[in-house]
Amino acid sequence: MTQQTKALHPLDITLQLDDFRDMQDGWLDGDGFAPSHAGIDWLVGMFSQHYLHELPLPHIYPTPQGGIRAEWSLSHNEVSIEIDLQNHTAEWHLLNVNTHQSEIQELNLDEDHAWDWTTKKIRQLSCNHS
Repeated sequence: MTQQTKALHPLDITLQLDDFRDMQDGWLDGDGFAPSHAGIDWLVGMFSQHYLHELPLPHIYPTPQGGIRAEWSLSHNEVSIEIDLQNHTAEWHLLNVNTHQSEIQELNLDEDHAWDWTTKKIRQLSCNHS
């Protein structure tokens, strides 16, 4: 009997975040703080609880400040969320590459309505093909 394993998408959020667990301070040419394990655990839990499976997956990167940045390219929009793992806050930034209009929103990621707002925006932008 063989054990079957479910293949994970390379942009799987948990998989991407888990890649940062082995980082050490100084990861960026001697600078840069590593994301905390507690912060990664919190963010994995929040994404698991609030981010809908049918939504497009982001590319996730560490920030030099020890946070996390999630990025989406959605139609003619570039979206990023820069997450402060210590304070559980984030800054949403949307740039329409055609019109150069931008939108910035501060988010408290401990609040359900911040995740509701974020997932609604991602859904709208991923369905917008104009």
